[in-house]
Amino acid sequence: MALLDMARQSGVDCRAVHVNYHLRESADRDAMIVKTYCQLHDIPFIRYEASPPVGNVQDYARKVRYSHFAQVVKQTGAEGVLVAHHLGDDLETYMIQKLRKSQVTHYGLAPSTVLYDVRVDRPLLSMTKEALVAHCVTHHVPFGVDETNESPAYLRNRLRQEIAQLGMDHPSMKALLEEKNHVNAQLEQFIAEHQVELDGQSMMIRQYEAMDHALLFLERWIRRHVPPMPLSEDHLLEIDRQIRQARSFRHKLGTWRLVKQYGRMCLLPPPPSYRYTINAPQDLDTPYFKLRLNAQPQHGFDVIEDDFPLVIRNAHPNERYLHDGASKNLARWWISHKILQGERDRWPVVENRHGDVIHLKRIKLTRSLNPHKSHLYMIE
Repeated sequence: MALLDMARQSGVDCRAVHVNYHLRESADRDAMIVKTYCQLHDIPFIRYEASPPVGNVQDYARKVRYSHFAQVVKQTGAEGVLVAHHLGDDLETYMIQKLRKSQVTHYGLAPSTVLYDVRVDRPLLSMTKEALVAHCVTHHVPFGVDETNESPAYLRNRLRQEIAQLGMDHPSMKALLEEKNHVNAQLEQFIAEHQVELDGQSMMIRQYEAMDHALLFLERWIRRHVPPMPLSEDHLLEIDRQIRQARSFRHKLGTWRLVKQYGRMCLLPPPPSYRYTINAPQDLDTPYFKLRLNAQPQHGFDVIEDDFPLVIRNAHPNERYLHDGASKNLARWWISHKILQGERDRWPVVENRHGDVIHLKRIKLTRSLNPHKSHLYMIE
């Protein structure tokens, strides 16, 4: 309620989204507090009635509310979401991370993040809960108190009570805050030292495994190259597990892929689809290959006039070709020669006008042709 009032007073064009989980007696009271305030100040009010929780209640509630927030943002064209986490929430999160020895991308709560492909900002992280209550009292803003915050059933509540008993001005709380800020500064320094690796779309697995903050690197690396998408800590931890344990894998990231092969991992965009037609002998430069008239015999392939027009395209997933009278599978050749997926995506195949495959990159096909009537090509 303090955040909503501050946004209104600052002239922010906003709307309030309230999710009612019906998990406590005061839930309907809180919904009415928000609705009444919004009606008084002409703020659009959107209310969702959540289904009964499944599994971990807190995790369920978090997923439900942020998915609804994201839905409203996308429907209305809003810039993002403002949430009212404060300094106490920030320190509680850091204490939980320390107790669990969590591998994270930020200690405590990040001032800004992306959830469900939507920007989420936390503008009140420097303010205490007491300061926010004082704002509500001073400006006559109604608010409700969640009685379940007093329940010792949840670790976060127990830590919250510990912080409340000591107070934010207590030396131990100040020291904890300084410690949190220090370790986050170390994370940012780590990122600054790995800009070269972040800029590349491929790296050695052993290099990744040796990093002090591998999960943070993974998150920044994916966000650097892959179009915006939701990346939760659990999602990142699962990708990290596969990188370390699986011999090889392909992990979808929207339309992109994270591929582990032959001791490397690569971020790959959607596979290209290309098709070039040439009607006569010529040099050709494309984003995927270069075609040259002059070539050493061991690097070239022969064509005759009856082959034209030639079609040069990228290989299909189940591409086959004839070699010494036998049908061969190109995928098996790739595996035996340890060809990375990114190169496979662009692999050129040459067809003549009859639809016969007469050449594949790096694979010499035997053709019985009159050399005086042929042209020698090379694909780089």
